[in-house]
Amino acid sequence: MELKSRFHYGPVISVAFNTEFLLVGQGPLLKVYRFATGELIDTRQVFRRNKIHGFSIVDDLVLIWGGRSLIVVGINDGQINAFQPERFHNDWIVYGHLSKEKLYFLILTAHNTVFKVSADPSAKILNIYENPEENSILYSGSINVGSNDERVLVAAGTVLNGVIVWDLETGKTLHNLTAHEGSIFGVRFSPDNKYLLSCSDDRCIILWDLETSLQVAAGWGHLARIWDIKFYRYQSSNQLTVVSASEDCTARVWTLQGDKLVTARVMEGHLGRNTWCCALDDVRGVLATSGSDGRVRLWDLDEPQDIDQNRRLLSVPGQGKEVFKSFKILGETIVLTTSAGNVYSFTGDKYKRIADAVSNDSYLIVKGWASAQAAVVAYRDGSCLIISSEKTIKMENPLKAKLTDIHTWEFGDKYYLLAQSQNPKDPFVVTIFDKFLELESQIGLTPAQTFLPISLEMVSSTSLFLGSRHGAVAYYDFAKSIEPQGCWRQVFSSDGITSLKFDETTSTLHMTSRGGFFGAAQIEFSPLEFNLVSSNKLQRGSIEGQHRTPDRTVFWGFRNDLFFVWNETEQYEIMNEKCGGPHRNWDFDMNTRTVFAYSKTSQVMVMQSPREFKFGKTLLQDGTHGREIRAIAFWPGEGLGDHTKVVATASEDTCIHVSVLDTLTGALSPRCVLPKHVSGIQALKWSRDGEYLYSSGGREEFFIWRVRVIPRLDELPDVYATPVAIVPPSTDVADLRIMDFAVVRIKGTNKDVIVAAYSDSALRVFVYDGAEESFKLVGQGRYRTCCLLNCNLIVDAYTSSAMLIISSTDGHVVGWNLTFALQSHCGIVVKDGELVEQEGNPNDKRAEFELGPWDFRLQIHQSSVKDSILISRGAGLYHHIGGGDDNALSLSTIQIEGSDGSVSADKLDCVESAHASTVTGLARTITVADGACSETTTFVSVGVDQNVRSWRVGDGEKLEMEKSVYTTVADTGCVASTCGQGSADEKEGNIVLLGGLGLSYWSCCN
Repeated sequence: MELKSRFHYGPVISVAFNTEFLLVGQGPLLKVYRFATGELIDTRQVFRRNKIHGFSIVDDLVLIWGGRSLIVVGINDGQINAFQPERFHNDWIVYGHLSKEKLYFLILTAHNTVFKVSADPSAKILNIYENPEENSILYSGSINVGSNDERVLVAAGTVLNGVIVWDLETGKTLHNLTAHEGSIFGVRFSPDNKYLLSCSDDRCIILWDLETSLQVAAGWGHLARIWDIKFYRYQSSNQLTVVSASEDCTARVWTLQGDKLVTARVMEGHLGRNTWCCALDDVRGVLATSGSDGRVRLWDLDEPQDIDQNRRLLSVPGQGKEVFKSFKILGETIVLTTSAGNVYSFTGDKYKRIADAVSNDSYLIVKGWASAQAAVVAYRDGSCLIISSEKTIKMENPLKAKLTDIHTWEFGDKYYLLAQSQNPKDPFVVTIFDKFLELESQIGLTPAQTFLPISLEMVSSTSLFLGSRHGAVAYYDFAKSIEPQGCWRQVFSSDGITSLKFDETTSTLHMTSRGGFFGAAQIEFSPLEFNLVSSNKLQRGSIEGQHRTPDRTVFWGFRNDLFFVWNETEQYEIMNEKCGGPHRNWDFDMNTRTVFAYSKTSQVMVMQSPREFKFGKTLLQDGTHGREIRAIAFWPGEGLGDHTKVVATASEDTCIHVSVLDTLTGALSPRCVLPKHVSGIQALKWSRDGEYLYSSGGREEFFIWRVRVIPRLDELPDVYATPVAIVPPSTDVADLRIMDFAVVRIKGTNKDVIVAAYSDSALRVFVYDGAEESFKLVGQGRYRTCCLLNCNLIVDAYTSSAMLIISSTDGHVVGWNLTFALQSHCGIVVKDGELVEQEGNPNDKRAEFELGPWDFRLQIHQSSVKDSILISRGAGLYHHIGGGDDNALSLSTIQIEGSDGSVSADKLDCVESAHASTVTGLARTITVADGACSETTTFVSVGVDQNVRSWRVGDGEKLEMEKSVYTTVADTGCVASTCGQGSADEKEGNIVLLGGLGLSYWSCCN
């Protein structure tokens, strides 16, 4: 079996600008982007194994190093060419410097030695420089060559002994800087050798004067270790500015103020843990950061100044005490009302008074229609002014009581206005205008009980959804009736439904809540049905609105007194503004330009995004989780395109990502993030039909998610998930982990038999009722006192039996026959290889069963069995393959003897050095025949040694290795496979994903 690496997601630990290009080192891959457009120009694997740690660039020549490897490549118009062979040094390379003549390069090693090496293919060592006074191990370093090569300084960031600065030619120590407490992870010279920057795991940045060896300033603010540090515009700015990257997932901009480095800007751009490095384009003012999540983010460092230039503080023209009260953004124009009842428009830098006061009442509401450039001003008495550039129309009060609010929207070529009164029993009056803003008709809609609308969405010219202040959603079709056709209470909670968006293509209603919830409901109109398919919560604060496109979802809302805009699809904050909170008047629009306006001390502050941007997208390269991936599961459903797979991944960041994998390009597009877990996730599995996703982790967390995958024509499918059930904890203090579980559907029902394996050696058997969304504990027991790691429930057709198989940290595989227990206590029998519920025997009245002595126990490893798979060989015979903490693979047989349920087990083979370290994951491979996928007797193993190996069970019932390849994914811990039909090469019938500190996509073919 051949294994071919197709795509790699993993930490990016090196980035560098080269004119209009950005060089990205992701594992052993070198990627070149044209960062202004976001175009990926070229990708090459430059190292066989080692990861790229840094670049030194002179014109079109690039020195690349990482680990003990280094290489010199040429880059011409973004294309990687002029390759030299990968070179290997006998020590870890900390830093490299390519001479400006491109004749040689200097490399600093972890033992504080500098080698001068010829840059031509001979790679001849020209000289070796040492610092005899210090022989420290280095974690970081830097080499600075003067403008005329008159003096070369070396800064060595040591493990425990501060920063040593020494002269390359003489080897003499010039400075020993010891103010840090801990290892030095970054050092950087100023271009003129006057200053040195250093950063450490003590979370401090220090600026040193290299003439006096004195500390000039220190900066505190990062919450974890600092990995990288750079000077910014050192020679072109009067203000000394520094940029840093940290383990706390942020990058910071610092400015020198006296004896302190003060934080000027904090940029949160990565997920999980670690922003590894940063790169600066001083000319364009662009910062690039990269992290453990594999993302590359671009930041405009001039943005604060650009935003300040696009800020406007609006006051009422003229003298007096008149102030602005309410306002509405309509495209490029802002319409404002005053305390005196006057109405102004503000476009560009000019005010225009568009309506005079008609009463002394300062209670005015302003809304409008952007496409018509028309404003609607409503007064307390219910009358309205409709103001456009061509005319002003006064509309009398259609309500029986005073006005409390209005809503405006557009649909087709018509304009709509909904007015509501202070009396909750009064009808909502919908006024319809034609495209010339002429009154066409009015309709009074009967409100549902205690229903105060704050949001709406039009579905057709005569039907709409309304969202209420108390968490309800109502549907009206006023062509049929003025009564609500349906009303659904507390969709998420009692908090207000702040926005509604209807997707006609998939008949899905997207909703947001002031409580921070967001989700979607599948709508059926005939008959009317409202099925909640997604429910999630944004942890950042309340949600006040949403903007949706097929490939992006954006929310905006408030966190205390901070307004924020959040890209939910790509998981990053677009902007924020400290505005005082949602109790102020405010408005936000992102249809043409991003504009935010809010009241500030009787004035209106308006923020606008720049009209021109330095780059096309701030997320230059997407990634995955920012922490170690611990579980992978492919969606088993059907109905997607040939090259599309849905995959769920779970990580130590406690989140589940459901993404779409393009099997042709390897692109992984996140579609849904599920952050409900609060502890590390241990296992992740799908139901056979793909309708449910099951996840387990620490604190006895076991969640069942209902998942809907909705295909879209020529677009990525939508994925919706909502939690429907939680296994109750076994004790009041839930401190155990559910390490693994087995799920088997009861045929013809919406019920599952679930067996959960706990970290204290307990086993619990539940019956989950999908109709009632409830669990019933039907059986339990305990193995011994060790931690259980793997759990399988076999339903064998040949012997009509149900067999529970577990393995644990004591190196044994153990089995119980549950056939009799399930039948006598649950009314569940095995028939034709399925679990079937007996008729007339309700299981809710039966006592729980206790697991008795095991039916077999077989030692297969010296210590923990980290993963296992079962292969059916027919007639009640199964091959059990285990991967152990002892680096071994084992092959055993489990034979279910007959209808009496007797079982025997025997160990057939053991490959003692299957991997050089712990075997962490196993996955069966799949073959494609006649358009159908089926499992084979071959499988893939992964280990901490970062090797991926394919195996087969040979004719002599021995394990035979077929292929071994290296993966750059560190801490490799899980693997999953699925049918690869429709991939670029049709003979490649398998797709394999392996996870750890990153995610790697492989294809297999026989």
